[in-house]
Amino acid sequence: MRNYLFVFFFLILFSCKPSPKFMQCDKCNGEGEIIVECDECNGYGFFKCKQCSGNGMIECFDCFGYGRKRCMQCNGTGKYGDCIHCSGSGYDDNGFSCIFCDGTGMDECFSCSGRGYNNCSECDGDGYVYCNRCNGYGKLICNKCEGEGNIKIKCSECKGSGRKLLN
Repeated sequence: MRNYLFVFFFLILFSCKPSPKFMQCDKCNGEGEIIVECDECNGYGFFKCKQCSGNGMIECFDCFGYGRKRCMQCNGTGKYGDCIHCSGSGYDDNGFSCIFCDGTGMDECFSCSGRGYNNCSECDGDGYVYCNRCNGYGKLICNKCEGEGNIKIKCSECKGSGRKLLN
């Protein structure tokens, strides 16, 4: 019986092919992935907003960048209604030019205080509003790397397995 066991172990030992030996990949340290610079944003993690040219502000659409709009009450004249002191004649009781309306016969517009315009309500008179695309930051986060500037890719040396065959 001992001879059979010896022959059996001898056959097993020399008839089996040796199994391949693997070692951890040096390039990816066994992770299967390596970190590289994002090729879409060149490693910055963001892009300059094209809508506002990176300023974060755009021209107000409501006032076209002027910061003010013509008064709708007086149609931009600054005057509205008959002067209450001269009853719209432009002259006082003595025949002189009315000092309250400067002889125009019209009162100063109460809506615009006689200026003929009001500050734009959209931009508060600045002429510019925050860019709606980048929310005033002037840059947009890269979707590929999610703002990190780098991405993980499959290791080319071990083809993503994390180990390579020993020679």
